[in-house]
Amino acid sequence: MTKGRFFKISLALITTSLIGYGCGGGGGGSSSSGSVDFSGSFGSDYSFHRKGILDFLIPKAFASYGSVKRIIAIPIVNSRIVYEVAKLIDVNSDGTFSVNLEKTYTYNGTTYKLNWILLIEKTDGDFEFLGISSANDSLINIPVGDITSGRIDLGVINKSNNRNDEASGDLSLTEFSQYTDLDLNSLEEFVKLDDIVKSVINLYVNNYGKPRDEYIAPKLHVVASGDYNVFRDNYSMAQNFQGYAFHIHTGSSNTISQNFENICNNNKKLKLYPSGNVVANNITYNQSNPFQTQYAPIQNRTDGGRECGSGIYYLRKDTDGSLTINFITGDTSSALGKTKPIPSGWFYLKLGNQNIAKFKFSYSLPLTRNNSYLKVPTPSVKLKVDNNNRVVGAYVKWYIYNENTSQFEEVSPQKFKWLVSYYGIHMDDFDGTNSNNSRLEIACDEIPIEKSYVDFTKDCKNYEDIYYNYGSQDKYSLDDFNLNINIYDNEYRFTYRKP
Repeated sequence: MTKGRFFKISLALITTSLIGYGCGGGGGGSSSSGSVDFSGSFGSDYSFHRKGILDFLIPKAFASYGSVKRIIAIPIVNSRIVYEVAKLIDVNSDGTFSVNLEKTYTYNGTTYKLNWILLIEKTDGDFEFLGISSANDSLINIPVGDITSGRIDLGVINKSNNRNDEASGDLSLTEFSQYTDLDLNSLEEFVKLDDIVKSVINLYVNNYGKPRDEYIAPKLHVVASGDYNVFRDNYSMAQNFQGYAFHIHTGSSNTISQNFENICNNNKKLKLYPSGNVVANNITYNQSNPFQTQYAPIQNRTDGGRECGSGIYYLRKDTDGSLTINFITGDTSSALGKTKPIPSGWFYLKLGNQNIAKFKFSYSLPLTRNNSYLKVPTPSVKLKVDNNNRVVGAYVKWYIYNENTSQFEEVSPQKFKWLVSYYGIHMDDFDGTNSNNSRLEIACDEIPIEKSYVDFTKDCKNYEDIYYNYGSQDKYSLDDFNLNINIYDNEYRFTYRKP
């Protein structure tokens, strides 16, 4: 498997993940007339001055609203930000606020229901997620498109007792369910997967208000595995965490893309500063020892692009001018980042001394409380093998980990289609001498998430006969099977590799 391989699904999706990009509109979208008024007031956990007789003398830009700067409302369609409809909401000096949120968005003739994420931007530059309280958690991906009431009062907002980056009002999830077309059980399913929604902050803080071709998208590449020896005849869940790599993708006009040659030639260094210790390849990276590029010769690719890479990093510039950056380039378990959870706080990306972007990669690795399993939809796969040992298809079931029961529970894809619309399957036969190079790669892209059986002979554009656990070189052998999903530009790869 080659270094650039990880991106074949995600690059197709990233071009559509930035609907209505920029603050000036464009992209052929429009919001609906149906909307919901949200209101609330900040409580004792947030310090607000009351209106005073001299308040009118203070310019609005310098007014103090306690620890809250403003609220940011981010609209989501199928895990994609609709930038042109995002809202910045001032908080009144007495701590109250209100915002009108559209229920639907029409793009290229198709109307979508909107979910909204409410961010509390703090005066210290950090953020909290404003949600609806549910037991030990909260609903932060609010399904406004399913609300039947014209007004929702969140009540008095205070910080979460369980999570220091969340806040919620008096309104409970049970009460909220009475104002929607969704039942309480469906809303609780939303809550189980809400942690990954937080990674949207990485897209928003780095891209809002910028032209489309200057975007920068952090992409955590996460690997979990299932049992190759089992999934021929039985379902095998890919639940075993293997590690991760830090990937970044930039538009053609981004400063990094324009400095591709300088970076490869080591005239400028690109550095990623973790917020804490991260161990990869048995090396500890941190603020004092960041991930960084080194000299590497530029090579031409067969697809017309160019690439360079050495050791811990890899760069690829495509023919459209966009750039792919990998920090941690290995594809084996031993080469991937192992530190979990990923340190909280901002990772800073710099080109020389210039600040380029900041990311909270910890939001891209949502883990259960014991840090054992991913809190994302997890597949269980069983192959279909014919009488000649030829791999012709795969059956797929989906599971979500329930922290209340400490068990994986099978769930219908309809329950999380709002988060993941498609998955992809890739199969490899390695060349026998290098476990990172393939002599055959079969790709099945953009499979609808609800599809429970994939017929490789029909659903894969480049299918050739490939055999299960075959040892000879005269036929293709299934050495590596990967199922991939993308969530907010993060890629989760579930792999079954021949021992």
